[in-house]
Amino acid sequence: NLGFLQWAEPNGSTLLFDYAGLRKDSNLGRSKGINYLYADEVGLWSDKRAVETLKAALAETHPARFYAWISTAKGADVFKEMWVEADTAVSTRQIFLAWWMHRGFRVEQEDPRWRPYAQRMTSDERLMVREVRRRYGFEIGPEQLVWRRWKLAEEMLGDETMMEQEFGSLPERCFVAFGDR
Repeated sequence: NLGFLQWAEPNGSTLLFDYAGLRKDSNLGRSKGINYLYADEVGLWSDKRAVETLKAALAETHPARFYAWISTAKGADVFKEMWVEADTAVSTRQIFLAWWMHRGFRVEQEDPRWRPYAQRMTSDERLMVREVRRRYGFEIGPEQLVWRRWKLAEEMLGDETMMEQEFGSLPERCFVAFGDR
């Protein structure tokens, strides 16, 4: 509607729905005072200037401000730049959500998928399991490894690059998947 979605007084806040789109030189967020932002699949946003314009519209001092920039890694793009920047920024932080954190991403021994994908760990898997344990204190179980092998073989068609992009094990493996400029 023309008046957007508004709350009654004394709040007076407005809820604005917008999207990044695919065109260049958009006015995404221009001249808006934004206190809350949920920006989804930023890795697909093609206009870096639109992202910068949107960032400029974000409130810097509102006590209840919150901004979430979310994406699967798509290689060297605006989201990767934001991820790298957040590593040393004081007002932004990185939060990595890996496939192994999802409680449902596992195959139990009774499942028909268990037998074909239950095998010894490969050297790459041992390395990944060791690094996840070292960094995050999480032990990837055999049921999870079977799920990953099944997902990789049958739904990602054996494409390890695509698997790491969509179901990353470690942050840097997600971005390396499609190289760098």
